[in-house]
Amino acid sequence: MIGYGTLNTTPVWFFSSSLCLQLVITYTSKTGQMNGDGVTQTFYRIETINARASVNSGTMIQSRMLHMGCIGFTETGVTHVWNPTYNITSDPNPYTTTIMSSQPYVSSLLAGTLGVTFECTAKRPSGNVGTFEVNCSLFSN
Repeated sequence: MIGYGTLNTTPVWFFSSSLCLQLVITYTSKTGQMNGDGVTQTFYRIETINARASVNSGTMIQSRMLHMGCIGFTETGVTHVWNPTYNITSDPNPYTTTIMSSQPYVSSLLAGTLGVTFECTAKRPSGNVGTFEVNCSLFSN
């Protein structure tokens, strides 16, 4: 049986409330056995990512990055490691992608990681520049 879920950050304000970041991920989960070892466990996969940055008071977004991590054991017992960074600065805002849905389901056992960090660099009218981030993780051991 496959389960579904959503994780999200509440909108988080930074930079004197002139930059707001929010990250929402949807995921699926299923139970199985790693290499048929007889131990039932849950395996997870992120299906969609939605990253939104909002600004006001003359603040400008300079860059937006997604750092993704899918590290863990698959049902076949193979260690899967996939942790790219995507520059989404020139992509639509909010940005939605299903790139992680092509990754295998991974277990949270034995130092697994499955999550996304949304990083944004912004510039205030005064010239001050800051980099801020929000994170959504199903697990990070």
